[in-house]
Amino acid sequence: MKIRRRSGRPTAGNIDEDCNDKNGKNSLFDSDCGYYHQIIYPLLVSGSEKDLICWLKTIHLIKSKQTCSKKMASGVCNSPMSLIDSKGPDFLQWKCKMCSKKKSIRDDSIFNGLRCNFKDAIRIILAWCKGYHVDDVANMLSLNNSVIEELYIRAASLAEKCMKSNIGDWQIGGPGVIVIVDTYPEGCTNTNMIRMTRPILCISEVKSIPQKYWLEALDRFAYHDTEHINSLKQRILRTIRAVVRPGSIIVTPVRSTLCSHSDFQSLATIYPTIVSVDVLAKHNNDHQNVFTNMETIWKQVLDICEEAQFYCSSYIDLFVVSHMWRAVYGNEAFERLLFQISAMQ
Repeated sequence: MKIRRRSGRPTAGNIDEDCNDKNGKNSLFDSDCGYYHQIIYPLLVSGSEKDLICWLKTIHLIKSKQTCSKKMASGVCNSPMSLIDSKGPDFLQWKCKMCSKKKSIRDDSIFNGLRCNFKDAIRIILAWCKGYHVDDVANMLSLNNSVIEELYIRAASLAEKCMKSNIGDWQIGGPGVIVIVDTYPEGCTNTNMIRMTRPILCISEVKSIPQKYWLEALDRFAYHDTEHINSLKQRILRTIRAVVRPGSIIVTPVRSTLCSHSDFQSLATIYPTIVSVDVLAKHNNDHQNVFTNMETIWKQVLDICEEAQFYCSSYIDLFVVSHMWRAVYGNEAFERLLFQISAMQ
């Protein structure tokens, strides 16, 4: 599945050209500090392939044991399998102690079916966590774009499952904290709208540093399809209840197809203060302008939403997940993702 749908490329997150030369194609990865450099890099040097596999088993990124699934006359074999040397790129494979059936050590793991070695797969996961573009990673690792895209999709899908199952860790706002809500592109007056733009729900705290936000891709809709629009409105309200902590001060547009001020009144028992941007604008003065402040607050989110439109509609959900993952975990994004992969496989 290809994830890009537009010609050209997004401008954010590009890797410097001096990291793209053939002689030092892995330098950007292998110079990364922290968990990767301390724990993983020593396992990626030539001759450490089996040590890397042992580590992958230890942290459960691949199975540490397997049973044979071969169908026999008496039923499934179910005998334990042991690791043996292999001439393939993984150096090891599983072999049944009873019937000699063989199985890849990648089976039932995030690496299953990928056309790259474990070293490059680990580097691709790191690249996803750092927000590098597919083209740059493919160039540095001398791999087809499709390999990078496939692992990006798998990484983002697992991150999304983690977010949904641990929503409390991703909540924003709180008593007295201002949270603004709008939708892209309708609520973004300075956006470079393109045909078939996919709308995105945007929720952000006003004063948090680094900025805390929640982005959620929505279905495209026709303005005359009242039933679909009402369904999207209900979805937005469910998301608000799940993501925004009770007692937050909610700021919304006064008029919007999907999130008008009037649409939020049903949440008044959870969020006693729900105001429109237009009401706040009445307090504008020479030193303070609400609309100028809004442009500043939304700038980072708007950039993400703009970049998202470069990708296939089905990938936009996962694209915004990658940004939220990095926003929450920062330098720990890679280590956190590896932990989640091992926990959810």
